[in-house]
Amino acid sequence: MKRILLSLLAAGLGLAAHAQTSIWLENYDELDYIQEWTSTGRLKATVSGEGVLTLGSPDLKPVSTGGRILSDRFREGDCWLFKQPVGKVARGSYVEFDFCFLSYPGSPKYYAVEILDGGVWHPSIEPQLVAEEDPALKYSFRAPCKGTGGAEEPKNVLQTFRLRKAVKDTLCLRIRAVGPYKGGVGDAAQSGTGFPADLNTTAYINVLGRGKTKDLHKVLCIGNSFTYYYGATFMLKEIAWGMGHRLHVVDATKGGQTFGQHLGLTVTNDAIGQGGFDFAFLQDQSQSNFRYGSDPERYATLRENAGKIAARIREKSPACDIIHENTWRRTSEDPAVRVPAMKKGAAAMAEAEKSRVSPILDAFERVMSERPDLNLYHTDGHHPNAYGAYLKACVNYLTLGIDNRNFVDRAPDCHLETATARYLRTVAVQVVK
Repeated sequence: MKRILLSLLAAGLGLAAHAQTSIWLENYDELDYIQEWTSTGRLKATVSGEGVLTLGSPDLKPVSTGGRILSDRFREGDCWLFKQPVGKVARGSYVEFDFCFLSYPGSPKYYAVEILDGGVWHPSIEPQLVAEEDPALKYSFRAPCKGTGGAEEPKNVLQTFRLRKAVKDTLCLRIRAVGPYKGGVGDAAQSGTGFPADLNTTAYINVLGRGKTKDLHKVLCIGNSFTYYYGATFMLKEIAWGMGHRLHVVDATKGGQTFGQHLGLTVTNDAIGQGGFDFAFLQDQSQSNFRYGSDPERYATLRENAGKIAARIREKSPACDIIHENTWRRTSEDPAVRVPAMKKGAAAMAEAEKSRVSPILDAFERVMSERPDLNLYHTDGHHPNAYGAYLKACVNYLTLGIDNRNFVDRAPDCHLETATARYLRTVAVQVVK
C-alpha cells in the first residue's frame, strides 16, 4: 500500500524525495512494534512515509499496557511530538493531522494540537474551544477519560493547518497538555496518555497542498469500531478536501457501543455539546439494524435510543442533517437472512431520528458480488480493512450531497492503489441515489 508515486511527484517538482504522507499503526506486527516503542521511545510510520513519533518531554518514559503506546505520566506542558520529513512544503499549504488519543484520569484535561510554523507553534485552523473553568484557556480537544479505567473512551481528533511559512526538511506537529485541570476522577497515579495499538489507523499526517476549498461544513460522527477502524473519518475529510470542500469533523467513537451507551459517554456528549453541526453520521452497534429489523418488539429500545440521540444533537444543532449508517454484514452471515432485515431496521432507525440512510451495506454487497477477489474486511471477518473503510468514506461523502460532480475522477485515493480506489468510488456512485 505504499504510495511510491508521492516520491516521484516530489522529485518532479524539484522537492526532496520524501513522501508527504505518514500513517502509524496500520498493518504492523504488534509485538515488534511494542518492543520498538518501549526500548527506543520512537515509533516509525508503518505506511507510506518516514514520520517518527516521540515523547516531546525529555523526562517522560515510554511504556505499554494492554498493547497500548503510552507515556508513564503526563503533566501540564508535556507533549507528544510527530516529525515528518517532507523535503519542502510551500507557504500557504494545508496539512491534515489526525490521531486517536487515550488518557488516564490523572492526566491533564485539555490539549492543544499545534504545528511548528516559522519557528513558532501555532494551533490549527479548526476553531479552538474554551475551557469551562477558565475562559482564557483555549484548547483543541478535551481528554476523553472520566472515572475508572481512563482509556475506555479513545478520542479521534482531526485537525487541519495552513502554513504561514514554507517548511524545509521536516514538518513538526505536537499534542501538548494545557492548563492545570485533571481529566477525570480516580487514581491520580494513572496519569499516562498515548495511543491504541490496534490494527487500524492511529495517527495520520498528510500534506494536502495549496488548493483552497469552496466552503466549510461541520460534521459530527458518532459510532464505534466500524467507524474508527482504518480511519474512515480521516478518509472522509480527505475525500471532501480533494473535491474542494472542507469538513470540520468532530468524531465520537468507542468500540461496541449502542446508541443507548453513547448517551452516557463523556466523549459523545462533549462532541454533541459543541453544537453548530451541519451534518451528523450515526453508526449504531453493528448488530442493531438487524436486530430491530428482525424483531422490532423485542428490540424497541434500539429505536427509542436512536430517536433520543438525534433529539440531543438537534438541541445543540437544530438544522443538523442527520444520516443513519446502514453498515455491512459479517462475512459469516447469510446475506439472504441478514440484508433484508438490516435494511428494514436501518429505515426504521432513520425514521425515528428524522434522518436519511447512508447505503454502505449496498456498496459492500455489490463489491462482494462483482469482485469476490477484493476483500473489504479485516482478518476477523467483520471489521473493515483499509478498502472497506475507504468504501464507507466514499458512500458517506456522496450521501452528504454537497458536490458529487465527476466523483470517480476527482476524489483522492487516500493512499490506496489507484485502480482499486477508482473501482470503489464507482461502486459508491452506483449505490448513492
